[in-house]
Amino acid sequence: MKYRPYRLIGERHRMNLRGALKPVFKGWAEDWLPDERWLAFGKLTPLSDYCHDGRMPKIKKMVSGENDHWCGLLKPANAERFGAMLTGTPEEQLDDQYPSILLGEVADQALIELAQRILTGTQESHDKTSFFVTDNILPKEASVLGSGAMVIWVKVGNLPFAYIVSPQIVENYLKSCDQPPQETRRKLVPVLSALDRQKVRANVSLGSAELSLGDLGTIQVGDVVTLNRRINEPSVMRFGANGIACKGFIGAKGKSLAFRISQIENKEYA
Repeated sequence: MKYRPYRLIGERHRMNLRGALKPVFKGWAEDWLPDERWLAFGKLTPLSDYCHDGRMPKIKKMVSGENDHWCGLLKPANAERFGAMLTGTPEEQLDDQYPSILLGEVADQALIELAQRILTGTQESHDKTSFFVTDNILPKEASVLGSGAMVIWVKVGNLPFAYIVSPQIVENYLKSCDQPPQETRRKLVPVLSALDRQKVRANVSLGSAELSLGDLGTIQVGDVVTLNRRINEPSVMRFGANGIACKGFIGAKGKSLAFRISQIENKEYA
């Protein structure tokens, strides 16, 4: 097997890797377990941390593919009990009716298939990928710091199991999580066409007046209030709250008041 160094796996990458692996484990649980809730996804540990105290993993089976893809099943402590769980065999019948060798073979078949699914990812990829199962040991380089190889811990019922995946498999799963979102394509329209559909409110100001509180208290219908704008002086129209201001004259058009624009200025008027 070839070896290429990859990257250290931080907490964010571990979370991404967990998310990418969950559908793989879920599909396997649906096919093999009486109840998929029996399966608990455990922690992810860098292989270098596992080997930190000098212990080397004891591999039960190694599933290998092309281009440095491999997944090793650590030797399970209770393969026969797991086989009994899969076959629904009561514990009191283990020694009498079902030899432990047969139950161990059932357990190995299920656990090796999970290793194959981890190796290939989706079921479609699993059907198209060639791989082989051996008793090979792990490459020594996989246990060095920063290799990228990971230990995946799972628990079925109360039975713990563990798999070691190659740096290339980890990298492939992480790449599937890092896909950029697809670009949103919008139909573009001409600017003037887009502006035609927008509305803005126009307000015309005739002028203003200043009244005392006494005048306001005695005001009556028919009183005339003189504004500060002369008859021949243009009024002001504003578009929006602080938009373009226009000068013009108030008149009539049909039965409605109208405003004839005489000057446009981009400033506010008193």
